Amino acid sequence: MHTPPILALTLPRVVFVHENQAVEVPRGTSVRKAALSIGIEPNRDFALGVHCPDIGLCGQCLVHVRAKPGATNERNLRERLLGAGRGWSRLACQAIVLDDIEVWTQRGGNLRAGLDRELLPAPRPSELLKKDEPAGDAGAAPAADEEAAADG
Repeated sequence: MHTPPILALTLPRVVFVHENQAVEVPRGTSVRKAALSIGIEPNRDFALGVHCPDIGLCGQCLVHVRAKPGATNERNLRERLLGAGRGWSRLACQAIVLDDIEVWTQRGGNLRAGLDRELLPAPRPSELLKKDEPAGDAGAAPAADEEAAADG
């Protein structure tokens, strides 16, 4: 008799890097709704109260999403027209969570969960890829000056 595969019962995890917070949400939840569920306002300060009703027309909820392929939905035309069509840029109201992701929010946004602090600029994908690369060959012989320092 054939046993069906076990379905994954875990919820996708959304990590908000600048706010140092994470939340598990059902698949199909927008990044914006995930943020709001833990008190993070994804819209920038200058636009609070002046934005579209989550239909991707104003571009005020621009975020940067680091995700493996398939962890979010594909970009739609509205995102591409509003400047979220390249790299990790996404509109929080249009990006749908399908698997674990990391999110970098923009400056502002109601003091970001009550934390009165400056946020680092959003990373460029190339910078993070460099940081994630292995730091050289672990089996390589140490340099001569390292050997001398070890001897003492």
